[in-house]
Amino acid sequence: MPLSSFEFASTLVGGGTSDRAVDLASVLATFAVGDGTVWPELATSFDLGTGDLQANQIFTDTRTVAATTNDDIDLFSGLTNVYNEAIVFTRIKWVIIDIDTPTTTKRLRVGPLAVANAFVGWMINAGGTTYEEIVTRVVKEHPYAGWTVSNVIRNLRIFNPGATAVTYRILIIGVQ
Repeated sequence: MPLSSFEFASTLVGGGTSDRAVDLASVLATFAVGDGTVWPELATSFDLGTGDLQANQIFTDTRTVAATTNDDIDLFSGLTNVYNEAIVFTRIKWVIIDIDTPTTTKRLRVGPLAVANAFVGWMINAGGTTYEEIVTRVVKEHPYAGWTVSNVIRNLRIFNPGATAVTYRILIIGVQ
């Protein structure tokens, strides 16, 4: 059953400066995200529903993947929402994967990686070697149409290529 009410908003603001001597002068470069001049506030909001900028399901979990093994997440079956109700995603709008206590040796590879019935998502290519490597976190969004999930496009593969287990948090927002 979809959630009865839903509102999610994510906002990114920040900035920085760089001061460097050039010949006989000093150059100060400043940038700001969210100040409304060059970079607007980077924000995405979802309301309850199934259309553009809408979602009705959330899956969130903390998971551990052992060294050199896969953690395959079936987006079409076997997941539950925050109310412990079954989720059958049909479209994914937002994915956040965050490595717990990242280090220089922890990595996760996310992508089809030759899994049967692969969820391709933002990878575009379902090839056996297609993946994105995560060293701290990744945030992917497709807030309008979303990425398709079906009985043949369903398995999100997360592979740990390292020699030690990696614990990570995952948040998936989508439509059922």
